[in-house]
Amino acid sequence: MAKDIITILVLLMSINKIYCSDAVQFMNKLPDNFIDLTITSPPYDNLRDYKGFHFDFENIAKQLWFYKVGYMHSSKNKIAFEHPAIFHEQLAADHIQSWSNEDDLIFDPLCGSGTTIVQAKKLNRNFLGCDISKEYVSLAKQRLRAVE
Repeated sequence: MAKDIITILVLLMSINKIYCSDAVQFMNKLPDNFIDLTITSPPYDNLRDYKGFHFDFENIAKQLWFYKVGYMHSSKNKIAFEHPAIFHEQLAADHIQSWSNEDDLIFDPLCGSGTTIVQAKKLNRNFLGCDISKEYVSLAKQRLRAVE
């Protein structure tokens, strides 16, 4: 019991940050019921080079959300497009607003360029993000600093 309390306290001091980590290994370290909402946009096809990493997402259902996408539509932040597959900012914001409350903890285990993390910050949510690519963690942190 004391070990669980210490783990939770350490994690609480570690929120509102982005980590470079394998998503599954990172999630295995989180205690049960720690995250309020998980939102992510994984690299779901073989068309994108994700710094040598592969994520097989063939069996996941198609999205039913419709947003204008592409350069300067998915994001107004030019540096976001340094990532090959950015998550649409309004889509992330709509999910965060719909499924969470202020001060909830939003988790993106495949945060890429940091869209979910940035929107969580803008919407007064706590956040936790990780990505396996150091380059994309740096990109996400750069986008987050622009919000602060």
